[in-house]
Amino acid sequence: MFTSNHRLFILSSLVFILTLLTAFPGAAEDINELYVINATAETLDRIDLISGVVDHDVAVLGLYPNRIFVNDTMAVVVNSGDANLQLVNLSDYATIGYIYFTENDNPWDLVVVGDTAAYVSLFGSHEVAYCNLLTRTVEGRVAVGHHPEGLVVDGNTVYVVNTAFDDVEFQFGQGTMYLIDRATFLVTDSVYTSRNPQALTIAPDGTIHLVCTGNYVDEFGRVDIYDPQSGTIVDHVEIGGSPGIIYLDGSNTVWLADWGWVSGYLYRYDAVTHTVLNDSANPISPGNECAYIGSDLSNNMYVCHFNVDVVTEYDADGVPTGRSFAVGDGPAATALWTNRLPGDVNNDLAVNPVDVVFLVNYVYKNYDLPGERPSAADVNHDCMINPVDVVWLVNRVYKNTGFLLWGCFE
Repeated sequence: MFTSNHRLFILSSLVFILTLLTAFPGAAEDINELYVINATAETLDRIDLISGVVDHDVAVLGLYPNRIFVNDTMAVVVNSGDANLQLVNLSDYATIGYIYFTENDNPWDLVVVGDTAAYVSLFGSHEVAYCNLLTRTVEGRVAVGHHPEGLVVDGNTVYVVNTAFDDVEFQFGQGTMYLIDRATFLVTDSVYTSRNPQALTIAPDGTIHLVCTGNYVDEFGRVDIYDPQSGTIVDHVEIGGSPGIIYLDGSNTVWLADWGWVSGYLYRYDAVTHTVLNDSANPISPGNECAYIGSDLSNNMYVCHFNVDVVTEYDADGVPTGRSFAVGDGPAATALWTNRLPGDVNNDLAVNPVDVVFLVNYVYKNYDLPGERPSAADVNHDCMINPVDVVWLVNRVYKNTGFLLWGCFE
């Protein structure tokens, strides 16, 4: 005789099975693409990270393209020399419009929020602009510190760092960070920073991390930690070198790129504990200039080597995966467009022990893969799904070692 608990268990099991049957849709196109702006060539390249194929010159950009943002339909490119934002349709790479600034504004960095709001630092005019991507207009400008560069948005606040570069004396004054209220578009606060702040990111604990490059002579790289609750700089991470790019990956590691001259460097530290993993005393040394760094959703890192026109892929520990991509002249920044994760075998937007179970069942028990999308299961990109892929996925999920790649299946 069934009790109410038995009935509840059976009902729960049926619901779980029904969920499994409906959670995995039929085959759909896997997208994992890296868009690269080539500053010297003034072109846009597209790297298909699944096949490894590079499509060159898919779009012609403006003078001195500097930063790029992409979503599922559009790329937004900062053309510093032409003083505009260029909007590019990703379906055919046609330019669909521009947002114009004034001459000598020298737009530098870009943050896009939602579908319409874009915030741009204007290095030349010492301002931050608010732009509407839908109407393609500049809807507001606010004066900040001297020569602003990097900016981020957290909730209702825009944070922008000001390098305080002196164009006459060629020296760096007192660095600052300004806070701008998004609703009123007015500056609400400012704080002093270390020398020459150039970029910033938001840590998992809500603090703002500012990479301060130093003066390249006798003051060197450090990261200031700003606490929004107290409104003060509460800590520093001493790095050395002259890093100018900061990037937080999905495993709470902060990466810094030091452009270098001919040979650049990469540095790392833990975003939560501030423990330094690689600084100027033990840098990751790619052997070429490091103009920019970004990652995919599996924490594989992509470094723009400006001097040799190559983007190189590294794993989460800074070890080359063996893949490099020849791109246009002077790769300066990247943006990722993806709808899947390598290793996400069951297509639930996560890589975890459940994916290991599905992969083991496929390899050893001849079960079907969910959704008939095998490219996520061939995590070592050898065009086969076999026990080697199981080992790679187990190492990543349970040991946090190694890296995952996309398979070569259609």
